[in-house]
Amino acid sequence: MNPIEMAFSKLKALLRQEPARTVDGLVERIGSLLDRFLPNERQLLPCRGLSTVMVKVL
Repeated sequence: MNPIEMAFSKLKALLRQEPARTVDGLVERIGSLLDRFLPNERQLLPCRGLSTVMVKVL
């Protein structure tokens, strides 16, 4: 797998551990999960620019 596939695989696995039931819940969950990614993994995710916005929402 290439690096972006590995990052998405990790995100999907983490989301499956505690699934969100609403869109807002999903946004909050992804925002909280970004802390579990290393900086080089975070830069591969398209939502990386939204991470600071999501944290402010939380």
